[in-house]
Formats: sequence, C-alpha cells, structure tokens
Amino acid sequence: MPSDSRLNIDRVRAQARAFFDWWSSELWMLLPDSIRRLANIEPERWVIQWLDTEIEVVRESDGHDPAVPRSRFSATAPSEAALAALRHLGSDRTPATEVILDLPPQRVLRREVHLPLAAEENLREVLGYAMDQETPFKAGQVYYDFRVLERVTAAKRLRVELVAIPRASLDEILGKLAPFGLHPDRVRTPEARGNGNEINLLPLDRRRVKTPVWQGLNLALAAAAAALLVGAVTVPLIQKQRSITLIEGRIVDVKTKARAVDELHRQLEVLASDSRFLIEKKKATPVTIGVLDELTRVLPDDTWLYQFEISGTEMTMQGESSTSSAVIGLIEASPLFKNASFRSPVTQNRLTGAERFNLAAEVVAEAGSS
Repeated sequence: MPSDSRLNIDRVRAQARAFFDWWSSELWMLLPDSIRRLANIEPERWVIQWLDTEIEVVRESDGHDPAVPRSRFSATAPSEAALAALRHLGSDRTPATEVILDLPPQRVLRREVHLPLAAEENLREVLGYAMDQETPFKAGQVYYDFRVLERVTAAKRLRVELVAIPRASLDEILGKLAPFGLHPDRVRTPEARGNGNEINLLPLDRRRVKTPVWQGLNLALAAAAAALLVGAVTVPLIQKQRSITLIEGRIVDVKTKARAVDELHRQLEVLASDSRFLIEKKKATPVTIGVLDELTRVLPDDTWLYQFEISGTEMTMQGESSTSSAVIGLIEASPLFKNASFRSPVTQNRLTGAERFNLAAEVVAEAGSS
C-alpha cells in the first residue's frame, strides 16, 4: 500500500540520517581539541525544557563543562527579555545547531511491550496496529517512537519501550514555540535517553535534515567519505552471491512472518475464549445491586430486613413485616425471583407486633445480569 511504502521510505531515511550523524560525530571526536576549536565545528545543542508553567532554555556542553542554564521564564507570559532571547536563538541558529524539546514525564505515556522477535523488521507498523491495545489511544491520535530494550533470542521475544504523546498536546506546545522561530529537531523525555538510542517523538515529516558545517576541514572529510562510499559499493566479491542471498532472505522473511501471524492467531483465540468465559460467567451470576434494587421496589414500606445474603443464585433474607404472607407473594410476583418459600415458621415480635419471617427465593440470573 502507498502508506506502507511511505513509512518504509521514512524509516530508511531516518536510519540513514542517524547513521551519518553518528559517523560524523565520531570523526569530530577523533580530531584534537585544538583543531576542533580552530575549525569551530563543534555543534551547538540547545535544550528547551517545557515545565508546563515555565520554560527553561539550557545549552548542553561539549562534555568538558557542565550545562549552564541560559534563561528561565513563564510559559504563559514571558518577559520582553525572554522573548528577545528566544527570537535570537530561533533566528541565529546555524545548520549545526540542534534544538531539543524536553517534555515532563507526565505529558507522555510509556509502556513496555512484549512482541515476537519476528516483529522487529516492521516494528513501527506493528506498534501502530497494536496502539489501541497497549494504550487508550489509536495510532492516528498520537505521535510515538520506540526503542528495543532486550532481544530474548531463546524465547524469540522482544522487549520494546513504547513512548507516545497525544497529537493535540504536542501540536499545542510546538505551536507556542513556532512564533519564536523555534522548530525542535528532537522531542524527548529525560527518562527515554541514552545508549545512542534516544526516543524522538517528533513526526518523521517534521524532522530537519541536518547539514553539518565543516568550516575548514569540509573538503578533506568529504573526500574521505566519498572514498569510503566508493569502496563499500564497488567491492566485487559480494556480487556473485547477491542473487542467492536475496532469494534466501526472502524465504526466511516469509517464514518469519508466517510464524508471527500464527502466533497472533493463537493469542487472538485465547483472548476470544477468555472473553466468552467472562460473558457466560456474568450471565450465570446475579448482580447484587440489581437484586437490592428490585427488593426495594417490591417490598412494602412497613417491611424491613436485618439479614440478606446471596449465594450463587439463591437469595435468603430475614426481617419483619406487618403481613409476612404478602411479602412472599410480592417476591414471587417479581420477574427477578422464583420458587419463594419460608425457611422457618413465622413468629411475632411482642414489642412491635410485626411478624418475623425467614424466606428464600431463587434469583433469575439473566434478569439480574442485564
């Protein structure tokens, strides 16, 4: 389908960008500090910490000095100085500047999802299909990202952290930052960082393609990159096995997807069986609140109970009434009860003159469960 093709293309682009960002940063770190300072190729990284009522703009350091907060101001009514600082950051950012939006944990929904190992190849699509099962939302209502926490090869299972935020919530925050020229390159939460596998809740179509500023060493680095790329694509030894490997890979892919489908069918059958069991259990069990409501409706005003019990479909009660024989007739006439009878002889309370009764009846489960 066209939507699936678009998702696959976006995923490949995102993976390629992540690879080249990592590769370029590793090349930068190989250079001596003095050369990096002279070439001025250290990228700036600004973090906008959204605190709901306040915003704090922080410049992350290059690893030698701790991060120093730049400014902190009200999110609803920023001062003129804060507005000027934001506009300056938005207008003066260079291609190497990265702006990150940090959201508070309560703004996002985090779930640990367990999936078959075969689902990793199309993990984003699988999580999209399972979104309404793992969260209160559908895939079209949220922006989401994920990272693999663990691959349990022996059990053929996958532990995945799913992070999602309602689209309306993130769109509102991005809309408040846009007038200042602030368009984040990444949206994350502090809990979903690290190990080079950071969560990015920003939609794929809104992510900026970063172009590093080489300034002085760009020609040498570009030549090295071109040499590596040419060497990677012109290795002649892999050409003879290419067709065979492609066919074998497709066979393995089909088998893996078939096993994944079988596993999903099995899980669906288990869930359907559990659901039918609960429905039948509910139909077979009277609802106590319904029984009490019916008794309140049918019993006379001069009748009161001091003991009431439901065991399975049998109801027993003890109380007093001016006319106990009328009570059993009213209960028998109700569609919710049948087979009403006294369990012991009727006696009289000498103090009140009322008749004491002890009766039982069978509750009609279908009526009580509706």
